[in-house]
Amino acid sequence: MKKEFPIKPEPLKEGKRKPNTKKSKGKQTPPILVVPVPERDVPMYDPQTGEPNPHYEKLTGKKNPLATLRETSMECEMLVPPNFQPVLRNRFLVKFPESLGIKPFMVTDIDLPIVTVKKTRNLGFSHLFGSSGIEISDLNVTMMDSINEPKVTQLYSILKDGIRFNMSVETLDPMGVVITELKLLDCLITKIDLGMLGYKMVDNIHKINLTIKPNSIQY
Repeated sequence: MKKEFPIKPEPLKEGKRKPNTKKSKGKQTPPILVVPVPERDVPMYDPQTGEPNPHYEKLTGKKNPLATLRETSMECEMLVPPNFQPVLRNRFLVKFPESLGIKPFMVTDIDLPIVTVKKTRNLGFSHLFGSSGIEISDLNVTMMDSINEPKVTQLYSILKDGIRFNMSVETLDPMGVVITELKLLDCLITKIDLGMLGYKMVDNIHKINLTIKPNSIQY
């Protein structure tokens, strides 16, 4: 009787695949797509308190740069808290006396005065500088004129006659509430710039520039 010896399969070499002996029935297995998981944007600070996020290192595997900054430097005092709101330059009202007829909406720009110390008094408990030691520069106001009620003639009369008046500048918050009020007292118009006229100007609104000298200010 003839003996049959089992045939051992040859080991597969690298780069070779085992041939598929089964016949395909027309159905193919769709390839598996590996989608990378997007990294989470972990905040460095607590949005409610502004303090460094204690879970940042656990979630990201990295040390919180904000915590490192606070540990190694005193610059933490310069960090802006989340509830801070700066005063914006386009939220203001300029109020003239009703006798001048200049409404707040007619003023488009204003350069506030510069306050400097001219001379000092002796040190005291209540005041460091006297009112005579404060020097106030001129302020410039840019305003629109009205077709129905032109203000040029009236402003020229005030300048010529040297009429003094009081005015105020208010800064507003986003809801229109007054933040600060700067009172300009005993003011005098020292210069009127009647502006420019032209056919090819970008801004077609005629504007007048006033130079006003206040004698004193109050907050």
